[in-house]
Amino acid sequence: MIKIWKGAQFYKLLASFANKIGMKRIRTKLIGTFFISIILLASISLYVNFFIGTLNKVIYDKTVIKNAIEDINFHSISIVDNLNLYLGINSVERQISLKDEYDYSAGRLKQAVEILRNSNRVDKPIFVIQGGYMNFLSDTQKMIDSSNQKFDRSSELKILAEKINSDFNKILGGTKSGSVKLRNEISQLGENENEFYFQNFSQEKADIWIKSVGNVKSELKQESFSSLIPIIDDYLSIANKIMTIKSEISDLILKEQYYLEKIRNASIDINSAASYLSNIIDNELSGVINQGDIQRQISWIIILLSFIAGGLAVFVVSKKISDSVEILALAAQKVAGGDMSQKVDIKTNDELSYLGNIFNQMTENIGKSQFELKKTERQLEEVNMNLEKRVSERTTELENLKNNLEKITEERTKELQIKLEELEKFKDLAVGRELKMVELKKEINEMKDKVASKKVSSV
Repeated sequence: MIKIWKGAQFYKLLASFANKIGMKRIRTKLIGTFFISIILLASISLYVNFFIGTLNKVIYDKTVIKNAIEDINFHSISIVDNLNLYLGINSVERQISLKDEYDYSAGRLKQAVEILRNSNRVDKPIFVIQGGYMNFLSDTQKMIDSSNQKFDRSSELKILAEKINSDFNKILGGTKSGSVKLRNEISQLGENENEFYFQNFSQEKADIWIKSVGNVKSELKQESFSSLIPIIDDYLSIANKIMTIKSEISDLILKEQYYLEKIRNASIDINSAASYLSNIIDNELSGVINQGDIQRQISWIIILLSFIAGGLAVFVVSKKISDSVEILALAAQKVAGGDMSQKVDIKTNDELSYLGNIFNQMTENIGKSQFELKKTERQLEEVNMNLEKRVSERTTELENLKNNLEKITEERTKELQIKLEELEKFKDLAVGRELKMVELKKEINEMKDKVASKKVSSV
């Protein structure tokens, strides 16, 4: 009974304490440890994300520069190739097609150079590329202009060639009746014209051709082909124009070759600088990627250490709590078994420490209550012993009184029995007399009835 009372009191106090304090400090420790771990991991995650973002930005910027360098290499070579083809074009359609290809390559080249200029890099190859690019485009445009002029002049030359051929055919047809000498001069004129056409401009060939025209005109005058004189004059005028245009085309070809050579050299310089810059960017990218790999490894190590540190922190806090709870549980079992001398020493500065103090106070109070209870039990035992003695004495007195009462009752009963028998006898006598009186009354009444009936009958 005492053990049950002790256990009930302990658990009642424990439940009251738990409801009262609500384990606020323990929750604060656990939540604090949890949030510290979360903040630590979040900080590391932010650092890693920031670093990776910065690293990706650097890699992206360098990749953009590298792509620009590749565009510079490709499109500068493409422009040179197109210019080589441009020199030999003989149709407007092909000229327009090559011009479109050139414009596209030039646009891409300009974009690539702009990317290098906006990169804020101070590498010497970039300045070489920028300077070479300006000269490259300037010379390219000059070469294209020269080529366009050459194409235009060549077109004019074709028209003049058709006219001069027409004049030559007229002269040739109109001199069928001419002398052999005239025919030979005309034939020689045709050969000199062909020699002049099928080579680059030569002043010597031009002079021979003009001299041949003069010989034909002289022979025409001598042989009275006056109708052909205006034609030969027109032929001579066209020939002079052709020689002038051929001279201009020759100069334009020299310009084309000059600018094309400059463009090739500029392209070589640009490609060399671009290749050198590409090697620099490749080395930088390799270094950045290696650095990123190292930083990623360090970040993973830091994250792992953070997990370990957080786990250790949680383990330490939970170990302190579980050890304190285990100490309280063992002490509570012993207290429930009746050992009120149990004391706990919990120094966690939280609810468990407070609970340990309450537990010690509770066991102390229960020990005092137990002492008071034992004292009360001894007093009750003494009172019980006195009471039993008094009850025994009173019982003896009552038994004696009972015996006396039984004796008196027995005697009185006998007296009453005798008197009852006498009363019964008296009762029997009285009842007999009553019966006799009733019979007499009945006989008297019968007699009265008879007398009355007789009187009636006599009347």
